[in-house]
Amino acid sequence: MTETSKSTFAAQRKEVGDTTRTDMKNWKNSRMEAKDQYATKAVAAKAEADLTKQAAKEAKETMLAARAKAAKEMRDKRNNIEINFGKVKGDLKQTKQQVHDMTKTRKYVGPDAAETMRQKKAVVTGE
Repeated sequence: MTETSKSTFAAQRKEVGDTTRTDMKNWKNSRMEAKDQYATKAVAAKAEADLTKQAAKEAKETMLAARAKAAKEMRDKRNNIEINFGKVKGDLKQTKQQVHDMTKTRKYVGPDAAETMRQKKAVVTGE
């Protein structure tokens, strides 16, 4: 009877040990699979984050280049307006001066024409 109880107890302990070892092996395998899955997901997430960062960097560079181009165009336009305004103002002043001079010169007869007119008048009147 003691032999039977010893062998039964030994068999129970062996069964518990085998079950524990099997559970440990299953747990270890599932833990390794979980680590591998996590590592795979982490690599994929890092790659996606890197792509997102690269796309954001390119978008920012494109935006900065567009802003710089627009600012340069605006500066050039403002400079052209300032330069052209000076030219237009100078041209307008010159045109006004020419019109003024023409009205003054056409208002009066030149010296040669005046002499010719005096001679014609003298011939006609007999002076």
